[in-house]
Amino acid sequence: MHISKSTEMVKKITTALIALFCCSSLSFSEDLVGWATVDGTTTGGDGGIVVTVTTGKELQAAINKEITQVIKVQGKLTDLNRISISGISNITIEGAAQGAELVTTFYIEESSNIIIRNLIVNAVSGGQMDIFSIEESCHHIWIDHCDISDNRSTLDGLVDMTHGCDNITISWNKFHYPDSTIAHRFAMLISHSDDAGSEDSGKERITIHHNWWADNIEERMPRARFGQIHVFNNYYNSIGNNYCIGPGVDAKVVAESNYFDNVNNPHIFFDSVTSAQIRINDDNFYALNVTGRKDVGQGDAFVIPYAYTLDAGANVKSIVMEGAGPFGKPVHVFGNSQRPVSRANYYASSTSTGKAFTIQGAQINSNAKHSVQPIVVKKQIANMQIQMK
Repeated sequence: MHISKSTEMVKKITTALIALFCCSSLSFSEDLVGWATVDGTTTGGDGGIVVTVTTGKELQAAINKEITQVIKVQGKLTDLNRISISGISNITIEGAAQGAELVTTFYIEESSNIIIRNLIVNAVSGGQMDIFSIEESCHHIWIDHCDISDNRSTLDGLVDMTHGCDNITISWNKFHYPDSTIAHRFAMLISHSDDAGSEDSGKERITIHHNWWADNIEERMPRARFGQIHVFNNYYNSIGNNYCIGPGVDAKVVAESNYFDNVNNPHIFFDSVTSAQIRINDDNFYALNVTGRKDVGQGDAFVIPYAYTLDAGANVKSIVMEGAGPFGKPVHVFGNSQRPVSRANYYASSTSTGKAFTIQGAQINSNAKHSVQPIVVKKQIANMQIQMK
C-alpha cells in the first residue's frame, strides 16, 4: 500500500497529539533548578529504599540511618518538637499524601543532598528558634512545595541558612505567621553576622523562586549577607511589612520577575550598606499599593550559571497562589521567557474525564505587556477521525 508523505505527516502529528493528551491528567512536578544544581547534584533519596513513618520518633530514627532513602510522612506528626539531621546525606523527606504535617522544627547541620517537600511544617511550642535552621557547611539542599509557619509565643525565622551553607534552592513554598501580635516575624536569614565573612564568603549561593510570602511577615524575604542570591518569580503580599528583600554586607542579589502586592520597600540595601548589590530585570511587577524603596545598583551582582525560565512578572500572583504549598500543581504561562532551559518545564493545568480532556493555558496580549488572555481548548478524542488513503 502506498502511503503519501502528507499521510505520514498526519500520522506523526496524530501520534504526538494522542501521546500528549493521554498524559494530560498526570500531576507533573517541577524540575529542580537553581544553585542546588551547581557544583554537584541534589537528588535526595532517589533510588534508595522507601519507608513510611507515622510519628516524629519514627522519622528521627529513620533519618539516623546512613542509607539512601525516601522517608514518607503519613498524617500529622506531633510527638517530637525538634528533628535533627546531622552529618546525613542522600535522603528525601516528603508528605505521603495531602495533609501530611510535621509540628516540629528542623536543625540541619553538616549534611548534603537533602530534599524536603510536600509537607506542612509548623510549631506551636518548644523546639528551636527557627522552623528550619540550616547551617555548618550544609550544601545541596532543596526545600520544595511546603507550607511553613510558626505559631509560638517566641519565634524567629522560618528558614535560616548560615555558617557556610551553599548550593540551596527554596521553591514553591508558602511562608506565613498565623499571629500578627508576636514579635520578630523575620522569615529568612542568609548568613548570621556582618563578621561571618571567613565562613560565608564565596558560599551562601541560594535560589529562591515561586514562593508565596504571605500573612504577617515583617521582613527578611530574604535578608542576606555575603551570598549570591537569585530571587525570581516570587509573590509578595505580606501586608504591613517593613521590607521584602534586603541584602547587606557583600551580598549580591538578582531579583527578576517578582510580583509585589500591598507591601512596603520591595528591595533595599539593608542599613544602606555600600557593598551590597541588586540587579533587577524590567519585569518585576509592582502593584499600585506598593510603597517605599526599590534600591538597585552598586554593581552588577553576578552571572547566573544555570538554566532557568522566567514566568512573566504580571502572571506570578496567580501562578504562585495556584502552585505553592504541598502538592501544588504549578501552571506556567508562556510568555516573556528570558532564559533558555535544558528541557521543557512549562506545564499547563489539565483535567481528564473518560475520553475528554481539557488543557488550560494563557497567551500574552501583544498590545499590552502585562495583559493576559486566558484560553481553554477542549477536544473529544472519540470524535477525532483521520481519513487515510
